[in-house]
Amino acid sequence: MVRVVDLIDSLYITKLIWELKIIDCASLSYFRQLDRAVSVSHLSKHFIINYASADSATSVFEYFLEEKTHQVKMNSLLTLNNAESYISAALSGLGIIQVPAYDVRDLIEQNILVKILENYQPQSLPISFLYPHRKQIVKPLNVFMEWFNELICSYLK
Repeated sequence: MVRVVDLIDSLYITKLIWELKIIDCASLSYFRQLDRAVSVSHLSKHFIINYASADSATSVFEYFLEEKTHQVKMNSLLTLNNAESYISAALSGLGIIQVPAYDVRDLIEQNILVKILENYQPQSLPISFLYPHRKQIVKPLNVFMEWFNELICSYLK
């Protein structure tokens, strides 16, 4: 199995593949509407677009600084549960998103979305293989993990 979370489960061994970089961004139209600077101290006056995962859907902006995760409560107009809608809402100027960098790489390069608060990014998420405890990893599994690791790392860079 491949998972994008920290898993602490004694039934499985985890092998880290990659750290998934998460970035903060918003559209130019969002900034034009609000005419406000974006700083950590002003976040409570901004809007975040919520992403509803299986375990959370809160209106908080998370960032990692000095070895700690910090949270700032924010206003929200919308909660979504898939990446395409989430990014589309940001493109429509509805707020700030925190999204995997690879999902918006082209939009950032084209200046359609703008990275914000680059010194206050969320903590990266680990992408890991999970497999049952065994004394030895069978050769086909090892070959697959090496192939997949090369494939995913080349895509995420």
